[in-house]
Order: sequence, then C-alpha cells, then structure tokens
Amino acid sequence: MKQRVNITVGMILCTALFFVLGGVSPAQVASPAATPPAGSVKAAPAVQIRLAEKSIKDYGTIEVTGTAPPGDPVYIEVWSKDKIRASYFDSKPDKEGKRPFIMYSTKQMPAFYRIFAPTTEEKTLEAMESQGKKWSCPLVLKHSGAREAFIEPECMAIKRSHASLLGSLFGSHGRPLPAMTSAQDDKWAMAFIKNRSGLVGNLIVPDVKTSPSGTFSAKIIVPSGAPAGTYDVRAIAAPGVESRQLTFTDKVVLPYVYLTVAGISINVFYPFILTLIATSFAMLWGGGGGAVLNPVIVMLWPISPMVVAGTVLPTVIFSQASGIYNFSKIKFINWRLGICIGLAMLAGAFIGPQLTSFITVSQFKHVFGYILLFISLMMIYQTTPWYMSRNTKEQAIMQEFRNKAQQQTA
Repeated sequence: MKQRVNITVGMILCTALFFVLGGVSPAQVASPAATPPAGSVKAAPAVQIRLAEKSIKDYGTIEVTGTAPPGDPVYIEVWSKDKIRASYFDSKPDKEGKRPFIMYSTKQMPAFYRIFAPTTEEKTLEAMESQGKKWSCPLVLKHSGAREAFIEPECMAIKRSHASLLGSLFGSHGRPLPAMTSAQDDKWAMAFIKNRSGLVGNLIVPDVKTSPSGTFSAKIIVPSGAPAGTYDVRAIAAPGVESRQLTFTDKVVLPYVYLTVAGISINVFYPFILTLIATSFAMLWGGGGGAVLNPVIVMLWPISPMVVAGTVLPTVIFSQASGIYNFSKIKFINWRLGICIGLAMLAGAFIGPQLTSFITVSQFKHVFGYILLFISLMMIYQTTPWYMSRNTKEQAIMQEFRNKAQQQTA
C-alpha cells in the first residue's frame, strides 16, 4: 500500500515540475484555444462574382453576376488557360531612322483574352473602333478605364533578341538581349494582345451593367472558334480591389476540332471541302494545292502564316503522290527537269520556314496577294488570241500533249 502511495506522489511531483520548467501552466492546458488576434482572419474580397454556368459546348454565353463597392465601375477580365506562341519582328525605323531588327517572342500568350467594360464606355469604344486597325492598345485601355483590368497579359514572359536576315536562314533567332523593364514588358504585352485581337471589339466589350447599390451583371460571349479548355474569370472594381478567380470550361465536340498550335477551333467540314476544290484545280498545273490553300485559310480563319504553312505542307504529300502516279501513267513527267527543280525546292523549303517569323499576317497577305495577282494576269494574258496567234511553238507542244493523252486513255 505504501508503495502505491509513493508512486502516486512521485507522478504528481513530476507533472508539477514539467509545467513549471516548460513554462506552461495547468490553467493554460485546460483553457480553450485562444482567439486569434484581429486582422489575422482573411476577410472576404470586396468584389464578389458568380457564374450561372460552369461549362459550355463549342461556344455559348455565360451570365456573370456579383456585387462591388457602390459607385465603383466594374470590369470583368476573361482569359483561357491554354497558351500559344507569339512573335513580333520590330523593323520599324526609330526617331533617328535606324531599324532595330529585334525579335520579340513569348510562349505564354492567352489563346483567348477579353475585357468586359461598363456599358457607359460604349461611345468611347465606338470612337476607338472607327480608327480601324490603326487603334492603339494603350490609348484604348486608358480612355475606356480598363487599364487596371489588364492584368493577365502582364504576366507573360517576353524575350527579345537582335535578329538578322542572314542568321535566320540558318535557323538562328539572333543574339539574346538583356531583360526588359516593367514598362517595356507592358508595352509589348499590349502589342501582342492587339495583334491577337485585331479589332477593338475583340478586346473590350461594353456589357457590364451596374446598379447604385453595387450589384452588376454581364454576359460572357464565347464565340465560335474559341479555344477549348478552361477559362478564368475575375472582376475588378479598382486597383487592388478584385474578386477571386472563377473558372468555366469550353468543350469542343465534332465536327469542331481544336488546333492547339493556333489556339482556335474550326469546323473540319469547311477545310475538307476547300481542300478538295483547291487540290482538284491545283493538279491541273502540277501544284499540290498549297498555293491556293495557304492564302485562303489565312483569309478565312485567324491563323498565323507560320501555322498555316506548317499544317498544309505535310498534307501536300498526298496530293503530290497521287499526281505523280497519274502524270507518270500518261508520260507527262520530264524527270531530268524535275530533279533540277527539286534541288532548288529543297533549298527553298529550308529557307522559307526560317523567314516566317519575320512577317506579320498583313505583310503575308500583301506579298502573297501580289504574287498570285501577277501569276493570274500572266495566265490570262497567255489565253488571249493575240498571244496564241504569235506562239505557234506552244500550240504545237500542247497539241502533242493532247495526242499523247488520247493515246494513253484509248
């Protein structure tokens, strides 16, 4: 009995020493958890936002509602999480007349980006849209009040290098230049967004309706051809006063196909019909259809010439192989001349892709348009009676080909 009493007393003494030496009192152990100091609990954001839907198919409209501090204008920033590559070759003369020849590039361009502004900015944006393609992104953001909502593009990592035409022929992107300042990053982020948007209406849409109590609503319109995947949405009422990010998804289903390199979705039915017609006519003069397909695709869809050239090039193999087989059956192929031309095409096929980074879509349309115009005028000229009457040799060659074709098909 005495032994049990001694053990109990010893345990009590050890416990008392633990609390004394450890700096913890029994009252503290028994008391409930202390209340955290004021300000340590994260308060809810001043701007609240809600989405009526979480997903759409191919394209559609999602209604956005929320609350903000009364009297503050509300802007809604929407962008896709999917990123694409973008580049810009700056060759415009500066104030001293020197051309910089600097290549700006990024791999973090949002495939879709749009800002929804208050409806009160509608007249301001209409005035900016009247400038056509000469509008300035910094001025549009400033005068519409959307500058503080231009957040996501400023996160793009933009690299620059001093490029040269000769170096590009050998696959060089030039000498890397030092990192830019924050102001320079913002400037080129706006330049990339402008090139991607094209028009003011594709960048800023005046659709946010606000009330004196601070409630607001808007309709996010995801157009046909928008990228697939996840989109982020947030509302901004003032610098630093913004909502949490919400997300929704755009699911692309057949006949639409998402082009990850271009950042758009297209209905595959239309390229199929276009390719069928273009290739049928191109085979008449020994082409693969690319000369017709490339400019038409650039004209109909917002795809860069680099992506179009890279996409169409492998497909030409099918038309060329079929054409070689059929033309060889009727003995219309001169293999010696074909080998000589093929060597030149091999060199041109190496140089051409290296030059695509140095031209914009508008420059591509101008140059390619003039080339096709010249070719078409020459072909029309060669069908005139005046030309045919003076080219007896060409007539004899064409008649010989007709005779061979008839003999092979007989």
